[in-house]
Amino acid sequence: MPPRSASAQQAYNAARQARRASFQSGQQTGSQPGTQTRRTIIRLVNGRLPWSLNEVEQVVLAEGGCGLYHRAGMVVRPIKVEMIAADQRKTFSWQVHEVSAVYLTDLLTRFIRFQTFDVKADDWLDKDCPKKIAEAYLARVGEWEIPELRGIVNTPFLREDGSLCETPGYDPASKLLFNPDGQSFPTIPTAQRRRDQGIGLHQQDALRGVSLRRQSRSRSGVKWAADGIRSARHGGSTIARSLFTERRHRQKLVGRSNLDSTHRHPRAGDCLR
Repeated sequence: MPPRSASAQQAYNAARQARRASFQSGQQTGSQPGTQTRRTIIRLVNGRLPWSLNEVEQVVLAEGGCGLYHRAGMVVRPIKVEMIAADQRKTFSWQVHEVSAVYLTDLLTRFIRFQTFDVKADDWLDKDCPKKIAEAYLARVGEWEIPELRGIVNTPFLREDGSLCETPGYDPASKLLFNPDGQSFPTIPTAQRRRDQGIGLHQQDALRGVSLRRQSRSRSGVKWAADGIRSARHGGSTIARSLFTERRHRQKLVGRSNLDSTHRHPRAGDCLR
């Protein structure tokens, strides 16, 4: 191989250094598809695996979870799959899929620049996420800080406390992922929602009061009827029947006075003493 001239050697060294700097910064074309150019650096050292895993999880949380959740002792992620509906129509559905070590290795390499020290180069060099990092993180059952996922919904829903969730994304209160999938829903103004809730509670209280009054009247009527029937059975006389009729009449008068008292002040002679 013929020797290079001084100018050619300088150009070669400059291009090599530029390529190495580009590689170290993670900005090389096509090397990190679909991710940000600046990634967090985590330097791996033997004997510090637990602390490296903690750093990995903090980066995942800082990036919004990277689409990772935990469910039933597994690390999972939502995926969209194609399904066959009625009449052989094609539709799509969201499912919860378990994360494998291979996928986690790929995902962590997108967001983190793992580096190990190279003795020959006397410098920290980039590398892919080690397999033991992915496997050790998946084995941390019960220690994950990523959110729990109970299910995926595509329409607004009510939480257990009765509040409405209409904001797309993960809802920490219900632990559900609301993914409208391109659908739009009309929003309900907060003031109108509170006013409607107030009207609903007022109507419920009014209906509850009517129901209690009806139950009270029904029970008193049953008691009067039972007393009259019992007297008629024992005596079988006209006096017992008259007593029963008188009590029924008195009950009607008392009921009317109660109804009138709700609209005006009672007057003398409205009820029997």
